[in-house]
Amino acid sequence: MTRSPVLVVAPLRELPAWEAALQGRGLEVERATSRGEARAAVARRSPSAVVVSERLPFGGALRVTRELRKDPATKEVPVAVVGLAPLTNGQRLRLGAAAPDTCLKAGTSAEDVATAVVDLLEHGRPPPIELTPAQQAGMRYSRIGTMLMVLGVVFSMPGTGGSQASDSRAWFVLLIPLGGLVSDVATGRVDGRPRLLSWQGWAALALIAVMAAGIVWWPAFFRWPVPQR
Repeated sequence: MTRSPVLVVAPLRELPAWEAALQGRGLEVERATSRGEARAAVARRSPSAVVVSERLPFGGALRVTRELRKDPATKEVPVAVVGLAPLTNGQRLRLGAAAPDTCLKAGTSAEDVATAVVDLLEHGRPPPIELTPAQQAGMRYSRIGTMLMVLGVVFSMPGTGGSQASDSRAWFVLLIPLGGLVSDVATGRVDGRPRLLSWQGWAALALIAVMAAGIVWWPAFFRWPVPQR
């Protein structure tokens, strides 16, 4: 039985090397240089695997993956994205259907790309992520952190009520780095990170301290006066 072609979705400057490496492994290759061409290629014939370049504009690589997952005919087709750092468990869960099966860093050689595709063809898509109860709780706290950041943006926006209202509103801006800190700790538990905080978490902690000191000692800086008509 003849295997379907491997669909390569990438700018023209990357296509020839990847195509040659895949053909050197005995694989048939179909080209596409945009999401539109990729959709047309998939409509003609379902591919056996898909290689997507992260260089596609406007987040095109993840959008290609999401579109493939929406179509029942290509839902189980393995996808490799080149130019994207390996995803953590938390990132995969947040991306959902847009998460590729394999990520290859920028600068990966054409031969290594071909090797990754052959591995996907042999083993298929990796099994879905199964979280422990503690990791599931971590994902919930991660969403709480995101909600805190949104609330911080909403409630710290300019409004009426004079300087006293502006002073009280300024404290809500602390919810933004606080939410980032909560989310960093929570996703660290989901990903099994050995450290309590990543550099983003330490940055959020430092920002909370600096902003709190600023609100106390220099409150005028955190006031957003409403322009008078």
